[in-house]
Amino acid sequence: MADDRQEQVKRLFDAAVVLAPEQRKAFLSELDPSLRDEIESLLFSHHQSSFPEKTPAGADSLDEETVEKATAVRPPPQPPSRHP
Repeated sequence: MADDRQEQVKRLFDAAVVLAPEQRKAFLSELDPSLRDEIESLLFSHHQSSFPEKTPAGADSLDEETVEKATAVRPPPQPPSRHP
């Protein structure tokens, strides 16, 4: 039974990890709460291990979508235009 659950979690994680944040949120919302919590935890750990320098302090208490937004790559600010 535990092997079945592990296999199910692995399949769901593999499906969720490739989705865009909005799609991932909808996908996860369809899951049983205990499965959703486990998958979200794995996704968060995956994100932290992939981008440790971009994970904000205290992020372990934030949900996946908040972390995604906080760590998104943003273009550098543009200098003000100088018109004579």
